[in-house]
Amino acid sequence: MTLTPTVSPLRPQTNACRSARTLNGVWELAREREGLDYRSGFTPEKRAAVPASLNDLFVDPGFRDHFGGVWLQRRFYAESATDRRWALHFGSAAYRAEVFVNGTGIGTHEGWATPFAFDISAALRFGEENLLCVRLDGTLSADTLPQGNLSMLAGGPGQFAGQFPDAGFDFYPYVGLHRSVTLYSTGIRAWFDQIALDPRGDLVTGEATLHVRMDVAGRASDDDLVVFKSN
Repeated sequence: MTLTPTVSPLRPQTNACRSARTLNGVWELAREREGLDYRSGFTPEKRAAVPASLNDLFVDPGFRDHFGGVWLQRRFYAESATDRRWALHFGSAAYRAEVFVNGTGIGTHEGWATPFAFDISAALRFGEENLLCVRLDGTLSADTLPQGNLSMLAGGPGQFAGQFPDAGFDFYPYVGLHRSVTLYSTGIRAWFDQIALDPRGDLVTGEATLHVRMDVAGRASDDDLVVFKSN
């Protein structure tokens, strides 16, 4: 799995310090054609639900069996605020994803069901419509997880009982944004960037401890932060 560049993939929520809203709904869809640039928008072929498995939405084999490059786009607004930091959170994207906001490349992700997020503050246009374009690619290879298209490789497992696509497993590797896409904002002075939980148990004494590490990012100094400690 690769993830660049990124901010914390923690699930966003709305509270006193941050706001979040999903971009779920009906997006526009187009299969990638060689020689065309889709990063700043495109003429859609279909409309598709997000979140969803794209292969499951259509009976046309040209879409149902498509595993190469495919693009999704939708438009959104962001409230103008000089003291806010804006990010996009993706719950899951299969298998490879490239994210563009207003034609600007924001980041890439490779993986199946892991969340990821990108800071999009520099690419936003406040007071006007923004365009979000996401390129997905479900092509399987010897380097993907799961692997696929190995029938021509020496010693490879090849197809499983002649199934489509060419893979050595017995499930369908659906392509799509499989979980929610969320636009959220935080303050720019400080925010929780990462949280790590480390549970440790002693089977002899029956006691357990939970170590919590919270990484804070932003412009605030250490003197501005309040640290909570609990046993």
